[in-house]
Amino acid sequence: MDEDLIQAKTEDELLEEAKQQLRDQQFPARLLRKGGVFYTLLALFFRALAALYGLLPVIVQQMFVHSATGKWLDVAAREYGVFRKQATKTTGKITFTRTDTSQRITIPAGSIFSTDPDLEGNERRYYLTENVVMAVGVAEAEGPIEAENAGAAYNAASGTIRNLLTFIPYVSVENRDDWLEREGTDEETDEDLRARTLNRWEQLSTGGIRDYYRSLVESINGVVAVHIEDDHPRGEGTADIIISSVAGVPSDSIVQEAQQLIDEKGSIIGDIRAFAAEPVEIDVHVVLYYDPEYTTPEAVEAEATLRIQETFRYGASNLNDGILRVDPRYPFDSSMLYSNLRNASNVVRVDVLQPVGSVTITRRQVAVLGTVQIDVQEADRI
Repeated sequence: MDEDLIQAKTEDELLEEAKQQLRDQQFPARLLRKGGVFYTLLALFFRALAALYGLLPVIVQQMFVHSATGKWLDVAAREYGVFRKQATKTTGKITFTRTDTSQRITIPAGSIFSTDPDLEGNERRYYLTENVVMAVGVAEAEGPIEAENAGAAYNAASGTIRNLLTFIPYVSVENRDDWLEREGTDEETDEDLRARTLNRWEQLSTGGIRDYYRSLVESINGVVAVHIEDDHPRGEGTADIIISSVAGVPSDSIVQEAQQLIDEKGSIIGDIRAFAAEPVEIDVHVVLYYDPEYTTPEAVEAEATLRIQETFRYGASNLNDGILRVDPRYPFDSSMLYSNLRNASNVVRVDVLQPVGSVTITRRQVAVLGTVQIDVQEADRI
């Protein structure tokens, strides 16, 4: 912010100005000597006034959308009719399986499931929200679950929720492909809220401009990227809106919510459709060389698996944990895998055999993790 906007003054400057004005008015000089009662009271007053001068630039900065932060930005955005997206909980379904089907089993609501610990040692817990009954002869059943806390970290990869913390004999659990029903989200960052607020004017238009629809769909919780194809992809008067979410491929509920917004607030003469980004599976094959004096191959493989899964985690680019993650706006490059795996504990060399180089991802697609093969070998010593 321009420092000339507000001329801040120090305590000494304010005190000298006041003393000069008092001298001009023939004020007794002996009362302006240091240590006197009047001088002390005057100094205390201008110390407080100088603090207010120092606060003014901060207040002015928080008055404008371009520079406001935190709660101040919430207030500024509210003037535009834009509100910060709040953190939400992940919801989905868990699959129960068993081999002995001779008895009827009821899995009570409130049963707890978890993932294995992540790179920081944190496990994610989920709760069953409804009773699930496995009748005699039934070997498999599904039940709705909800994350313990809000946040995008609970959008676990398929096959990773596999620990049953509530004792239920002879039953195994797993979150399979398409287990997500609604992605969990983190609270919207200042940068994202500021961008949406500055784009708010686009929603005031009445035509079918692309920025209008982008601003409209970006207001949905869980949406991280929106691509507009308005060159009549399905014929005259059509446009496609491609959505990527914090989970990469958005859930059906996000796409349905986007379509509902488009139908309610979009063009009445155009055929505007919302689509989920198409998944492009990236198969991974790496060879890791480790120092056998400090670790075991099992530990190396376990950490590498977590790092590869984190590489394909969307909506977590602001964690600042040293992990490079996919971004739906850019191609996927194997150098991300190399960097993430090279930083694994006691790994001295990484060979990425697959994928090779960059993988072209169109704007209608998002990269998702395919098959993973990790070969672990002892590093040669010189």
